[in-house]
Amino acid sequence: MQVTEIKTQAKWDEWMQSIPHTPFTQAWDWGVFQMSQGYQVLRLAVGQPEARPVMLVQLALVPLKFGYTFALSPLGPQVTDPTGIDLATKTLVNFLQQKSFGKIVFWRAEPSLRLPGAWKKVADRQPSRTLLLDLTKTEEDLLAGMHSKTRYNIKLAERKGMTVRFGRSSKEMDAFIHCIKETYARHEIKSFPESYYRTQLATIPWEQVGLAEYEGKVVATNLLSHFGDTFTYVHGGSLSAHKELMAPQLLQWRSIQEAKKLGAKWYDFYGIAPEGAVNHPWAGISRFKLGFGGVAVERPGTFELPFKSIPYTLFTSLKRLRF
Repeated sequence: MQVTEIKTQAKWDEWMQSIPHTPFTQAWDWGVFQMSQGYQVLRLAVGQPEARPVMLVQLALVPLKFGYTFALSPLGPQVTDPTGIDLATKTLVNFLQQKSFGKIVFWRAEPSLRLPGAWKKVADRQPSRTLLLDLTKTEEDLLAGMHSKTRYNIKLAERKGMTVRFGRSSKEMDAFIHCIKETYARHEIKSFPESYYRTQLATIPWEQVGLAEYEGKVVATNLLSHFGDTFTYVHGGSLSAHKELMAPQLLQWRSIQEAKKLGAKWYDFYGIAPEGAVNHPWAGISRFKLGFGGVAVERPGTFELPFKSIPYTLFTSLKRLRF
Protein backbone atom coordinates (compact mmCIF):
# COMPACT_ATOMS: atom_id res chain seq x y z
CA MET A 1 0.00 0.00 0.00
CA GLN A 2 1.28 3.48 -0.84
CA VAL A 3 0.41 7.16 -0.42
CA THR A 4 -0.03 9.29 -3.53
CA GLU A 5 -0.30 13.06 -3.43
CA ILE A 6 -3.07 14.07 -5.85
CA LYS A 7 -2.29 17.15 -7.94
CA THR A 8 -5.35 17.42 -10.19
CA GLN A 9 -8.76 18.68 -9.08
CA ALA A 10 -10.74 16.55 -11.53
CA LYS A 11 -9.36 13.27 -10.16
CA TRP A 12 -9.65 14.35 -6.53
CA ASP A 13 -13.23 15.57 -6.74
CA GLU A 14 -14.27 12.56 -8.83
CA TRP A 15 -13.07 10.23 -6.10
CA MET A 16 -14.54 12.32 -3.29
CA GLN A 17 -17.91 12.75 -4.98
CA SER A 18 -18.18 8.99 -5.49
CA ILE A 19 -18.39 8.58 -1.69
CA PRO A 20 -21.95 9.07 -0.38
CA HIS A 21 -22.37 12.18 1.76
CA THR A 22 -18.77 13.36 1.40
CA PRO A 23 -18.24 16.50 3.53
CA PHE A 24 -17.57 19.72 1.64
CA THR A 25 -14.51 20.26 3.87
CA GLN A 26 -12.77 17.47 1.94
CA ALA A 27 -13.46 19.04 -1.47
CA TRP A 28 -10.61 20.47 -3.57
CA ASP A 29 -12.02 24.00 -3.47
CA TRP A 30 -12.19 23.92 0.33
CA GLY A 31 -8.47 23.18 0.24
CA VAL A 32 -7.98 26.22 -1.99
CA PHE A 33 -9.84 28.27 0.60
CA GLN A 34 -7.59 26.88 3.34
CA MET A 35 -4.56 27.90 1.30
CA SER A 36 -5.96 31.45 1.17
CA GLN A 37 -5.85 31.39 4.98
CA GLY A 38 -2.11 30.69 4.89
CA TYR A 39 -2.06 26.89 5.28
CA GLN A 40 -0.20 24.34 3.19
CA VAL A 41 -2.63 21.72 1.87
CA LEU A 42 -1.99 18.06 1.04
CA ARG A 43 -4.47 15.82 -0.79
CA LEU A 44 -3.52 12.20 -0.24
CA ALA A 45 -4.83 8.89 -1.57
CA VAL A 46 -3.86 5.66 0.19
CA GLY A 47 -4.13 2.31 -1.55
CA GLN A 48 -2.65 -0.08 -4.07
CA PRO A 49 -1.29 1.31 -7.37
CA GLU A 50 -3.90 1.55 -10.13
CA ALA A 51 -6.69 0.60 -7.70
CA ARG A 52 -9.41 2.64 -6.06
CA PRO A 53 -7.99 4.30 -2.90
CA VAL A 54 -8.83 2.75 0.45
CA MET A 55 -8.55 6.14 2.15
CA LEU A 56 -8.67 9.76 1.00
CA VAL A 57 -7.75 12.76 3.09
CA GLN A 58 -7.24 16.47 2.55
CA LEU A 59 -4.95 17.92 5.21
CA ALA A 60 -4.09 21.50 6.12
CA LEU A 61 -0.76 22.05 7.86
CA VAL A 62 -1.51 24.64 10.53
CA PRO A 63 1.41 26.66 11.94
CA LEU A 64 2.24 26.48 15.62
CA LYS A 65 5.04 28.12 17.58
CA PHE A 66 8.76 27.52 17.00
CA GLY A 67 8.36 26.32 13.42
CA TYR A 68 6.10 23.38 14.29
CA THR A 69 2.79 22.56 12.61
CA PHE A 70 -0.12 20.21 13.12
CA ALA A 71 -2.03 18.34 10.42
CA LEU A 72 -5.76 19.10 10.34
CA SER A 73 -8.30 17.06 8.35
CA PRO A 74 -11.79 18.49 8.93
CA LEU A 75 -14.35 15.69 8.57
CA GLY A 76 -11.65 13.45 7.14
CA PRO A 77 -10.16 11.10 6.24
CA GLN A 78 -12.84 9.38 4.22
CA VAL A 79 -12.54 5.58 4.29
CA THR A 80 -13.80 3.82 1.16
CA ASP A 81 -12.89 0.24 2.17
CA PRO A 82 -13.11 -0.55 5.89
CA THR A 83 -11.28 -3.87 5.41
CA GLY A 84 -8.10 -1.99 4.58
CA ILE A 85 -8.33 0.66 7.31
CA ASP A 86 -5.55 -0.71 9.54
CA LEU A 87 -2.84 -0.84 6.89
CA ALA A 88 -4.03 2.40 5.25
CA THR A 89 -3.86 4.29 8.54
CA LYS A 90 -0.39 2.95 9.37
CA THR A 91 0.86 3.78 5.86
CA LEU A 92 -0.53 7.32 6.02
CA VAL A 93 0.87 8.00 9.50
CA ASN A 94 4.32 6.83 8.40
CA PHE A 95 4.10 9.08 5.35
CA LEU A 96 3.17 12.13 7.42
CA GLN A 97 5.96 11.50 9.91
CA GLN A 98 8.49 11.26 7.09
CA LYS A 99 7.01 14.21 5.19
CA SER A 100 7.12 16.45 8.23
CA PHE A 101 10.91 16.44 8.69
CA GLY A 102 10.14 16.31 12.40
CA LYS A 103 7.89 19.38 12.36
CA ILE A 104 4.35 17.94 12.51
CA VAL A 105 3.53 17.67 16.22
CA PHE A 106 0.24 15.82 15.81
CA TRP A 107 -2.59 14.99 13.43
CA ARG A 108 -6.10 16.18 14.31
CA ALA A 109 -8.60 14.04 12.41
CA GLU A 110 -12.38 13.76 12.14
CA PRO A 111 -12.63 10.45 10.29
CA SER A 112 -15.65 8.85 8.71
CA LEU A 113 -14.79 5.67 10.67
CA ARG A 114 -12.83 5.22 13.90
CA LEU A 115 -9.13 4.83 13.03
CA PRO A 116 -6.79 2.32 14.70
CA GLY A 117 -3.89 3.56 16.81
CA ALA A 118 -3.15 5.60 19.93
CA TRP A 119 -5.59 8.40 19.14
CA LYS A 120 -6.70 10.76 21.90
CA LYS A 121 -10.36 11.82 21.94
CA VAL A 122 -10.62 15.61 22.20
CA ALA A 123 -13.45 18.12 22.11
CA ASP A 124 -15.23 18.09 18.76
CA ARG A 125 -14.34 20.89 16.36
CA GLN A 126 -16.75 19.92 13.59
CA PRO A 127 -20.15 18.55 14.63
CA SER A 128 -19.98 14.80 15.33
CA ARG A 129 -23.78 14.49 15.21
CA THR A 130 -25.74 15.87 12.32
CA LEU A 131 -29.20 15.69 10.77
CA LEU A 132 -29.71 14.43 7.21
CA LEU A 133 -32.85 14.93 5.15
CA ASP A 134 -33.49 12.49 2.28
CA LEU A 135 -34.10 14.65 -0.79
CA THR A 136 -35.21 11.74 -2.96
CA LYS A 137 -38.58 12.12 -1.21
CA THR A 138 -41.26 14.29 -2.78
CA GLU A 139 -41.89 17.77 -1.40
CA GLU A 140 -45.22 16.52 -0.10
CA ASP A 141 -43.48 13.73 1.84
CA LEU A 142 -40.85 16.13 3.16
CA LEU A 143 -43.55 18.47 4.44
CA ALA A 144 -45.42 15.55 5.98
CA GLY A 145 -42.26 14.53 7.83
CA MET A 146 -41.92 17.92 9.54
CA HIS A 147 -43.23 18.87 12.93
CA SER A 148 -46.68 20.43 12.63
CA LYS A 149 -45.42 23.69 14.14
CA THR A 150 -42.68 23.93 11.51
CA ARG A 151 -45.20 23.45 8.69
CA TYR A 152 -47.44 26.08 10.26
CA ASN A 153 -44.59 28.59 10.50
CA ILE A 154 -43.62 28.04 6.86
CA LYS A 155 -47.19 28.73 5.75
CA LEU A 156 -47.38 31.75 8.05
CA ALA A 157 -44.28 33.29 6.48
CA GLU A 158 -45.71 32.66 3.01
CA ARG A 159 -49.04 34.28 3.90
CA LYS A 160 -47.29 37.34 5.31
CA GLY A 161 -45.48 37.94 2.03
CA MET A 162 -41.98 36.72 2.95
CA THR A 163 -39.86 35.96 -0.14
CA VAL A 164 -36.59 34.05 -0.59
CA ARG A 165 -33.84 34.31 -3.18
CA PHE A 166 -30.30 32.95 -3.66
CA GLY A 167 -27.11 34.55 -4.91
CA ARG A 168 -23.35 34.97 -4.63
CA SER A 169 -22.68 38.70 -5.00
CA SER A 170 -20.75 40.87 -2.55
CA LYS A 171 -24.00 42.68 -1.76
CA GLU A 172 -25.61 39.41 -0.73
CA MET A 173 -22.58 38.58 1.39
CA ASP A 174 -22.97 42.01 3.04
CA ALA A 175 -26.50 41.03 4.05
CA PHE A 176 -25.32 37.65 5.33
CA ILE A 177 -22.61 39.22 7.49
CA HIS A 178 -25.06 41.77 8.89
CA CYS A 179 -27.44 38.99 9.97
CA ILE A 180 -24.66 36.78 11.31
CA LYS A 181 -23.20 39.60 13.39
CA GLU A 182 -26.53 40.40 15.02
CA THR A 183 -27.35 36.75 15.64
CA TYR A 184 -23.98 35.91 17.16
CA ALA A 185 -24.02 39.03 19.33
CA ARG A 186 -27.53 38.17 20.51
CA HIS A 187 -26.45 34.67 21.52
CA GLU A 188 -22.93 35.64 22.66
CA ILE A 189 -21.26 33.40 20.05
CA LYS A 190 -17.80 34.12 18.69
CA SER A 191 -17.82 34.73 14.94
CA PHE A 192 -15.16 34.43 12.27
CA PRO A 193 -13.80 37.71 10.88
CA GLU A 194 -15.74 39.20 7.96
CA SER A 195 -12.85 38.42 5.62
CA TYR A 196 -13.21 34.70 6.39
CA TYR A 197 -16.78 34.55 5.05
CA ARG A 198 -16.03 36.83 2.09
CA THR A 199 -13.01 34.81 1.01
CA GLN A 200 -14.91 31.56 1.48
CA LEU A 201 -17.71 32.61 -0.87
CA ALA A 202 -15.29 34.13 -3.41
CA THR A 203 -13.11 31.00 -3.44
CA ILE A 204 -15.71 28.24 -3.46
CA PRO A 205 -17.96 28.29 -6.56
CA TRP A 206 -20.53 25.84 -5.17
CA GLU A 207 -21.45 27.98 -2.18
CA GLN A 208 -24.26 30.53 -2.17
CA VAL A 209 -26.23 32.76 0.14
CA GLY A 210 -29.95 32.31 0.77
CA LEU A 211 -31.84 35.47 1.74
CA ALA A 212 -35.32 35.86 3.21
CA GLU A 213 -36.81 39.31 2.59
CA TYR A 214 -39.79 41.17 3.95
CA GLU A 215 -40.93 44.40 2.30
CA GLY A 216 -37.61 44.61 0.47
CA LYS A 217 -35.43 44.15 3.55
CA VAL A 218 -33.27 41.07 4.26
CA VAL A 219 -34.28 39.62 7.65
CA ALA A 220 -32.62 36.18 7.57
CA THR A 221 -29.75 34.56 5.65
CA ASN A 222 -28.10 31.15 5.19
CA LEU A 223 -24.68 30.21 3.83
CA LEU A 224 -25.18 27.05 1.79
CA SER A 225 -22.80 24.50 0.26
CA HIS A 226 -23.43 21.96 -2.49
CA PHE A 227 -20.71 19.35 -3.01
CA GLY A 228 -21.29 15.88 -4.43
CA ASP A 229 -24.64 14.44 -3.42
CA THR A 230 -25.05 16.71 -0.38
CA PHE A 231 -26.38 20.23 0.13
CA THR A 232 -25.28 21.66 3.49
CA TYR A 233 -26.68 24.44 5.66
CA VAL A 234 -23.35 25.79 6.92
CA HIS A 235 -24.23 29.03 8.72
CA GLY A 236 -27.40 31.01 9.34
CA GLY A 237 -28.48 34.24 10.96
CA SER A 238 -31.54 36.44 11.38
CA LEU A 239 -32.46 39.88 12.61
CA SER A 240 -34.62 40.55 15.66
CA ALA A 241 -36.95 42.67 13.55
CA HIS A 242 -40.02 40.81 12.25
CA LYS A 243 -39.07 37.62 14.07
CA GLU A 244 -42.80 36.91 14.42
CA LEU A 245 -42.91 36.30 10.64
CA MET A 246 -40.84 33.10 10.89
CA ALA A 247 -38.34 33.96 8.17
CA PRO A 248 -35.79 31.27 9.17
CA GLN A 249 -38.36 28.50 8.73
CA LEU A 250 -39.34 29.61 5.23
CA LEU A 251 -35.70 30.22 4.29
CA GLN A 252 -34.80 26.71 5.39
CA TRP A 253 -37.67 25.20 3.38
CA ARG A 254 -36.75 27.17 0.28
CA SER A 255 -33.13 26.03 0.73
CA ILE A 256 -34.32 22.42 0.85
CA GLN A 257 -36.32 23.01 -2.34
CA GLU A 258 -33.26 24.60 -3.96
CA ALA A 259 -31.17 21.57 -3.03
CA LYS A 260 -33.71 19.25 -4.66
CA LYS A 261 -33.75 21.41 -7.79
CA LEU A 262 -29.95 21.19 -8.02
CA GLY A 263 -30.06 17.39 -7.81
CA ALA A 264 -28.72 16.82 -4.31
CA LYS A 265 -29.69 13.58 -2.55
CA TRP A 266 -29.12 14.80 1.00
CA TYR A 267 -29.71 18.01 2.92
CA ASP A 268 -27.26 18.25 5.83
CA PHE A 269 -28.24 20.54 8.70
CA TYR A 270 -24.57 20.46 9.78
CA GLY A 271 -24.68 19.71 13.45
CA ILE A 272 -27.16 19.05 16.23
CA ALA A 273 -26.72 18.59 19.98
CA PRO A 274 -26.16 15.12 21.44
CA GLU A 275 -29.39 13.25 22.08
CA GLY A 276 -30.95 14.22 25.40
CA ALA A 277 -28.51 17.10 26.03
CA VAL A 278 -31.15 19.70 26.91
CA ASN A 279 -28.59 22.14 28.32
CA HIS A 280 -26.18 21.88 25.39
CA PRO A 281 -25.28 25.22 23.71
CA TRP A 282 -26.85 23.88 20.49
CA ALA A 283 -30.09 22.73 22.14
CA GLY A 284 -32.15 25.64 20.78
CA ILE A 285 -30.89 25.51 17.19
CA SER A 286 -31.18 21.71 17.30
CA ARG A 287 -34.91 21.94 18.14
CA PHE A 288 -35.30 24.26 15.15
CA LYS A 289 -33.49 21.83 12.82
CA LEU A 290 -35.23 18.73 14.13
CA GLY A 291 -38.55 20.36 13.29
CA PHE A 292 -37.81 19.66 9.61
CA GLY A 293 -37.59 15.90 10.12
CA GLY A 294 -34.67 13.84 8.89
CA VAL A 295 -32.41 11.24 10.45
CA ALA A 296 -29.70 11.88 13.04
CA VAL A 297 -26.28 10.55 12.00
CA GLU A 298 -23.33 10.03 14.35
CA ARG A 299 -19.68 10.47 13.35
CA PRO A 300 -16.75 9.28 15.49
CA GLY A 301 -15.80 12.86 16.41
CA THR A 302 -12.45 14.64 16.74
CA PHE A 303 -9.24 12.80 17.63
CA GLU A 304 -5.57 13.70 17.90
CA LEU A 305 -2.59 11.44 17.22
CA PRO A 306 0.65 12.82 18.72
CA PHE A 307 3.78 12.44 16.60
CA LYS A 308 6.11 14.27 19.01
CA SER A 309 5.13 13.74 22.63
CA ILE A 310 7.03 16.58 24.33
CA PRO A 311 5.93 19.40 21.98
CA TYR A 312 2.39 17.96 21.99
CA THR A 313 2.23 18.04 25.79
CA LEU A 314 3.69 21.56 25.81
CA PHE A 315 1.25 23.00 23.28
CA THR A 316 -1.83 21.37 24.78
CA SER A 317 -0.92 22.30 28.34
CA LEU A 318 -0.40 25.96 27.37
CA LYS A 319 -3.78 25.93 25.61
CA ARG A 320 -2.34 27.59 22.54
CA LEU A 321 -4.49 25.59 20.13
CA ARG A 322 -7.68 27.29 19.01
CA PHE A 323 -8.65 25.22 15.95
